[in-house]
Amino acid sequence: MWVLYIGKDLCAVDELQQQLGATIKVTAAEWNNGQVVLVSRAPNVVVIEATEVQASLADCFRQIRETWPGVPVVAILPANAAVETPTAFLEAEQVVFDDRLQLLGWAVRKALQAYLVENERRQADQALGALAQLLTELVRSAPVPIVVCDRELRVTMWNPAAERVLEWRASEAAGKTIGELFGEGSELERLLNEARQRASPVEAEFSYQRNDGQRLELRLCCAPLLDSSGAVENLAAVLVDVTELKLVIRAYRETNERFFSAFQSAPTGMMLAGLDGQILRANPALCRMLGYEEQRLRQVRLTDLIHPDDRTQAQLSIETAPARTELRLVHAHGDTVYCDWHVSTVCDESNQPQYAIIQVVDLTERKRAEEQIRRYASELERSNRELQQFAYAASHDLQEPLRMVRGFLELLERRYGDQLDQTARQYIQFAVDGAARMQALIRGLLDYSRVQTHAQPLRPVSLEKVLAQALANLHASLLEAHGEVIHEPLPTVKGDEHQLVQVFQNLIGNAVKFRSERTPRVIIRAKDKGHEWEISVQDNGVGFDPAQAGRLFQMFQRLHPRSKYPGTGIGLALCHRIIERHGGRIWAESRPGQGATFYFTLPKEPNVS
Repeated sequence: MWVLYIGKDLCAVDELQQQLGATIKVTAAEWNNGQVVLVSRAPNVVVIEATEVQASLADCFRQIRETWPGVPVVAILPANAAVETPTAFLEAEQVVFDDRLQLLGWAVRKALQAYLVENERRQADQALGALAQLLTELVRSAPVPIVVCDRELRVTMWNPAAERVLEWRASEAAGKTIGELFGEGSELERLLNEARQRASPVEAEFSYQRNDGQRLELRLCCAPLLDSSGAVENLAAVLVDVTELKLVIRAYRETNERFFSAFQSAPTGMMLAGLDGQILRANPALCRMLGYEEQRLRQVRLTDLIHPDDRTQAQLSIETAPARTELRLVHAHGDTVYCDWHVSTVCDESNQPQYAIIQVVDLTERKRAEEQIRRYASELERSNRELQQFAYAASHDLQEPLRMVRGFLELLERRYGDQLDQTARQYIQFAVDGAARMQALIRGLLDYSRVQTHAQPLRPVSLEKVLAQALANLHASLLEAHGEVIHEPLPTVKGDEHQLVQVFQNLIGNAVKFRSERTPRVIIRAKDKGHEWEISVQDNGVGFDPAQAGRLFQMFQRLHPRSKYPGTGIGLALCHRIIERHGGRIWAESRPGQGATFYFTLPKEPNVS
């Protein structure tokens, strides 16, 4: 701090410096020829010698007031009353007469103290003004409604957010009581009265219905503003619209309740596990599956439930969730539980995993059944292989004895026929016919067994070519019966050419064999069914009873007497087996006396068996 001393004689500068001490510096400015140059930096106190009547000195006083407003002035006035003192000096903060200069330091300190107090007050007023302006701007720009009332609950401040939410303009709300705005006894009025009476903050939630009918859920935070005596002078209320938050919380609770209801009642095992392997929750199905009470299960580490050989796989599934795999768990009794293990994780808002939801489906019974099926399939495959080998060997080995029996019977008839009576020759004929039928039956069985054992790979084959081969094989019988075969264009399919020839040959051969009195006529068509071809073979023969259609494709089943229509009963069973091998279906439709139509399908991309 420093003091500017202005005067002509500067007679009291040294004395003033001594009175003030080293903490306050005194700088002299000599009054010379009625002028003084003021420094740019304002002093804390100005001391002016007014011991002479100088009009220019009064002008200097006014200049100090204008240049440094608020800086106190100490005037040294003459003690001689005869000397006229300029009126401006009468406005100085302190006056010291020239015969009492020992009081000059005291006067300067007193003026300085008054200056400091006034300066602090002025700074405080400026700070309060700035703070008030800041608070006003904060209230005005706040995104939530803010209402300020006096102790009579009369509105003194109403920000734009309050206008939007509460549907009253600030100009309309100003000066009105809360009761006048929202109705006497309203929830808002009750809560503000409570804060006023308690002289302490109040927080509460209440419902508010707008003029447009929309109901809002509002949270009120009301703080009373007290005066210096501790009495409530104003009330500041902040209202937050929590309608959407309430809806979110309600939806979360409902979702949470539904989840845990589904969690508890799920037929499959489910658990919630922390990323550290701690089991947080387990549903009853999982407890039953593993033989634990839930409380006990929550004390077990997740890794302890997993078979040692599958722990790495389980940990990997959690780290890469969502993931699904099959692994083994360990029952409380030590048994192995095979399961389908499905892991998903729940993440926070920053997408960081918090815990895992693990679904466990018990596959133990299915695994046992699959193992049993594999065992049965292996045994069945071995049995079928042995049966096929046996059928082939038996049918092949039976051919020679039958040829021998038939040959010797025919030799017996030729050499000794004239020595035998009619009955003996008839018996020999029965034996020859029986041997012939047995040979045909064995050939049929041999063909049936060869459908799998002698099958060729399926490759593109023209059904036109297949049909031509079948008709060539049947040329003699068709010529004898004067039969006619008509066909539409036939497609190329993937198949075993030799086996498909057998199918057409058997179906057309049956049409000739089971003909009526009319000349045999066969019509063959092909229809594109999108993913497969449907082939139909229609004849005008004797037909059959639809009720017997189920027996047509069974081994050794005949719908007509052998005496009238010879055959082994294997042909249609062979067709059924061949079409099955090609991945298709075969069936027939008919009426007695109206002919029959046989249908079979051939997939465009067959499943080769």
